[in-house]
Amino acid sequence: MSKSQNFTESSYESILKQAASQRKIVFDLKKTYPAFIVLILFLVLSVFIWIFVADKVQSDKTAAFDKANSSVMSRVELKVQNSYQVLQSMRGLYDNLVQVVRDYFVLYGSVPVKTYSSIISLMYVPKIDSSLLAEHIHFTQSQGLYDYKVYPVGNREFYMPAAFIVPSEKNMHISGYDFATNQITYDAITKAQKQNKMIATPVFKFIRPDTNEIFLVSPIVHKKGSLGAFGYNTDFFEGVVILELNSKEFFTDALREEVPSDTSIMFEFVDTDFKGNEETIYSSKNFGLMKTSNPELKAEKTLKIADREIKVRFATIPNFGGQFQQILPILSFVISLVLSFVLFGFVLVTTTRKAIAIDLAERMTRSQRRILDTSNDIIAVMDFSGFWKSMNPASVAVFGYQPDEMIGKNINSLCIDGIELREMFDSVNSYDDDFTTRLDLLMDTRESGNKWLNFSFTVSKKDSLIYSIGRDVTLEKLAEEEARIRTKQIEVVEQYTRETNETRNYFIIKLSHKLRNSITSIIGYIQLLTQKAYDDQAEHDSYLQLANESSEDLFSFTSDLIEVVKGDQSGKDISRVSLLFVLNSAIKSFKEINTPDISVNFNLADDVKSSTAVANVNLLAETFINLFGTLSINSTSIKFQISSAENTYEGVTDIQLICESNQLLNDMIKLYKEHKDSIFEALKEDKNDILFNLAVAASNIRILNGTMTIDSLEPDNMNIVQITLPLNEVKI
Repeated sequence: MSKSQNFTESSYESILKQAASQRKIVFDLKKTYPAFIVLILFLVLSVFIWIFVADKVQSDKTAAFDKANSSVMSRVELKVQNSYQVLQSMRGLYDNLVQVVRDYFVLYGSVPVKTYSSIISLMYVPKIDSSLLAEHIHFTQSQGLYDYKVYPVGNREFYMPAAFIVPSEKNMHISGYDFATNQITYDAITKAQKQNKMIATPVFKFIRPDTNEIFLVSPIVHKKGSLGAFGYNTDFFEGVVILELNSKEFFTDALREEVPSDTSIMFEFVDTDFKGNEETIYSSKNFGLMKTSNPELKAEKTLKIADREIKVRFATIPNFGGQFQQILPILSFVISLVLSFVLFGFVLVTTTRKAIAIDLAERMTRSQRRILDTSNDIIAVMDFSGFWKSMNPASVAVFGYQPDEMIGKNINSLCIDGIELREMFDSVNSYDDDFTTRLDLLMDTRESGNKWLNFSFTVSKKDSLIYSIGRDVTLEKLAEEEARIRTKQIEVVEQYTRETNETRNYFIIKLSHKLRNSITSIIGYIQLLTQKAYDDQAEHDSYLQLANESSEDLFSFTSDLIEVVKGDQSGKDISRVSLLFVLNSAIKSFKEINTPDISVNFNLADDVKSSTAVANVNLLAETFINLFGTLSINSTSIKFQISSAENTYEGVTDIQLICESNQLLNDMIKLYKEHKDSIFEALKEDKNDILFNLAVAASNIRILNGTMTIDSLEPDNMNIVQITLPLNEVKI
């Protein structure tokens, strides 16, 4: 099979085409049955939702209906209790007093009559034996009722006339009326006497033909031996106190303050008359709707007024609870059905696509596996502790280990210098999201020595894994290192060339200075000889003349050479400078460029303040900055102690610089001393440019016609730099 055919069969597009052609096979009941199960479950759930919502709506309606009923009943019952209190308070007068006169009765009865509009009257009705009728009439008339008479007229065994009435002005026509002549009132009074409790009459029309009334009758019974029953051997029944109520006004007043729920119901109060017939004594304003509608909810309750039970019938108005509540169960059912079919479609599409995706993934996985197996790059996964969890076969070519050998091994065990790697692991917890970083790591192998690998680490916080791709960049690193070394070597050559030129110029200046002094002396002596008078020595004089001319030519040549050297030195300002000024300038510049994570302190001895040297200020300051930076490498805190001394005997200034050391500096200083005369080869082993910087510093000092040595004091772990500079200038 050709490569093109193989690529076609494993390409992404071909896999998609094959997956599309098998779509009909994927859309199979065996693979999509979960969608139908979901549909059935949600259809059943829709029915339950319908039933639940219907029950909930019905229960809400019932609760609202009961609440409205209770509101009506509670207000009417409160009105009944108020009537009880009025009647009992008037009845209590006869328990506390031997005799209640009319003025006292009127005084206590006026307030409730004026307060409650439903009260027609309050009456005191005594039971009078026929033998005491005349005495009763006389007594009552003496209370201010001068026209008081008992009617209807007739001879009866006893009488029950209305003696005191409040208000009397509106009810004078009832004054003296014998309630024993009315069957309804007589039965109520008799029942109250026998049962000794409050009795209520049925609703009936009494004297006023247009008013339905109800009487509350409270008996006045004095117990044997009490003050009211004085002289009687048994309980003495004195009479009754009657509260006359307007039944319509009674219910209207009780329900006068409407609440919102009153408009959602219809109700009526039904009483049974003495013939056993039901009669509506009060109904709500909207009760007429009962004839044209079929109420959804009905209820019947009982209102007790004294011993009487009045039926209260409640019903809901049309569209009770609102139109929305009527359709809410159906609406919820329809929505549930729609959601069921939508979810069915979603699950159906998802399962279909999942089947297609699985088939597609299987094909693509085989293609990706071939890429993973044939890749020359490390493709692996490790945890946050650095242990490999997976490894592709590239580990054999890169590290010399089989993938199974790499799994479980820590990446740090293969790293030569794992500082950057440890920093990455330490920073993992400081990130909230995933991140990617690249590192160049020098790693150990089983048989091939060390190799440089460029790793791309993608940290997944969600998976708690680090996905790694590493490429062998050893050749690139070696080429880069060789280029760096060549660059440093060129810089050292340029520095040494500059040093050579300066040394040559300095040597020529000194040589020319010596030659010119010697020649000047020769010329002087010859001139003295030529001035002697030797008449016979003409020939001798001619030789002297020639020597003089030669000396003058040599002097002229030496002077010209000095001028040329001066021209080369014109750009180099060498003069006597203050060592304190140079050091302060160098320290200030170094602190400006120094990184804040290194703490540096300087201690200048007192003799530095008065020391001088012949040097170029800028070049000497640059050299000190170079030394400060180089000796601070691989340190977090360092202290420089600087001292100096002028040696006038030898004409030099000695400078000493002492500071703490570390293993890296010790190794590099040792290497520098061993290869001081062959620094080019040593640059291959240079680290952090320490050798290069020391070589440049020593060369700069030599340019200034001085010397520099550096040593490491192993027991004390100190570095010491000795610098010697000229004390006197060379005059030309």
